[in-house]
Amino acid sequence: MRQFRVGPGDGIYPAGLDERGKTFGVGSFGLQVTDEEGRKLFLTAAHVVGSLSPAHGNDPIEVCLRVGAGAAGSGDPVIGHVLKSSPEEPTDQVLLDASLVLATDNVGLSAVVRDTICSKRPRDLYEAMDFIPVFKRGTRSGLTSGLLDPTPVTARVDLGRADGRTFRYEEGWWVEGDAKPFAQAGDSGAIVIDGDDCVIGMVVAVDSENMADPKPTDRAFVIPIAGLIEGLEIALVGPDRPCTLA
Repeated sequence: MRQFRVGPGDGIYPAGLDERGKTFGVGSFGLQVTDEEGRKLFLTAAHVVGSLSPAHGNDPIEVCLRVGAGAAGSGDPVIGHVLKSSPEEPTDQVLLDASLVLATDNVGLSAVVRDTICSKRPRDLYEAMDFIPVFKRGTRSGLTSGLLDPTPVTARVDLGRADGRTFRYEEGWWVEGDAKPFAQAGDSGAIVIDGDDCVIGMVVAVDSENMADPKPTDRAFVIPIAGLIEGLEIALVGPDRPCTLA
């Protein structure tokens, strides 16, 4: 059986075709995590492969790895299936936009966004006041840096669905990139880290007037990792390095 190594920046998508006969949109691998049973899981956005995806209703939803630069669906391998999503069913009011994927036995998972494995200690931004330098690696735009505004906000976003449905996120932060967009369409599910390689959150949306021609000032919306850990009952993996406020 062919072995695969999957990590931040790799493209993933649900198997099958949408109502137009096209492959569902591609999102990003988020992060390796574990549950109480110690299973090999990875985290991504629910609107990529889970309950908020147009693929919702297929039971189970298989998750494919986008290999190379070709079109998704051209013989790409199945690397897992959706184990759990939050919310459990589609809703317009979203606290968590997240899915847990149970990886197949032939898939190894990595957690290197920059040069070092991410810490298993999440970064809590409670009481943070200053803008925070952050990084992410996504399918569409690769490794980018930006500044996160730690002021919690709500946001209503258009995820580009064919049915025109929008979603209201109850809590998150805005990030603006350094000289180019921090994230673009296809980067949903990518994790966001700080300068200590501690996980802060996950990209779920982009504020852009034209997704096909993004501006450097287009912002990305990030939901907190603390909510994902608590809501999905998961733990991060990696070395136990501290997260500073520097």
